[in-house]
Amino acid sequence: MSRKPWFKFYGPDWRSEITLKRVSRAARSLWLDLVCLIHEGGDGRLHFDGINPTERDIAAVLGDNPRTIKKLLAELETAGVFSRDQHDFIISRRVIRELEKVERDTRNGRTGGNPALLNKDLAETGVNPSVKAHIPEARSQRPEDKQPITNSPGVVTADAVPPRYAFEGKTIRLNQKNFDQWVQSHPNLSLMSELFALDEWAGQQKAAGKSWFSAVAGALAKKQRDFNERVGIAKANREAGGSPRARPDMRI
Repeated sequence: MSRKPWFKFYGPDWRSEITLKRVSRAARSLWLDLVCLIHEGGDGRLHFDGINPTERDIAAVLGDNPRTIKKLLAELETAGVFSRDQHDFIISRRVIRELEKVERDTRNGRTGGNPALLNKDLAETGVNPSVKAHIPEARSQRPEDKQPITNSPGVVTADAVPPRYAFEGKTIRLNQKNFDQWVQSHPNLSLMSELFALDEWAGQQKAAGKSWFSAVAGALAKKQRDFNERVGIAKANREAGGSPRARPDMRI
């Protein structure tokens, strides 16, 4: 299991990735689910407790048809969206790069920071750098620190404040504390995607006089339970060692 309940997702990178443009929307949707599962695996590979899953195992976890999974996996692999390691596990090159960066940053942190930057700063300033007069307007000369802060697309202000909500839809609005709690409570769900999908339904619950917060919390809990149940069934099938035909049909 990954040490982090979240991972970085860059929307522009996703939309501009040339390999993803070669595949269907259904294949892209499957790949996003697989990336989430790969992240949860913690080592850049798609596996269930170290076992290389079959199309039927993946279908059981995602609530899909094994034949559909097989077809979409072939589409993704042909387009070069994912690779396989020497043991034929599906791997995400992007997730592996992120994991390597995390490990590198962790090692550097234990020794005081990036060695290249530390050595550069030491060479420029010496062991005992001179004290400079404090000039408020010269606190930072780096170009990236002078970029204007934006509150929303197209609106630039000099004194922008952090957003009030970690997630803000038409109905669903979560502060950072509640958002983080839901991330921890639903480790196998892509929370941001689920909230977008549930936002309109939450508005209907609110219009009916119900608590949208309780309704959404219940819906997410059910999705998490369903996921856990499918993983349990997939593991049981693998441990039973039966042929695919002897396994229960997981189609929904």
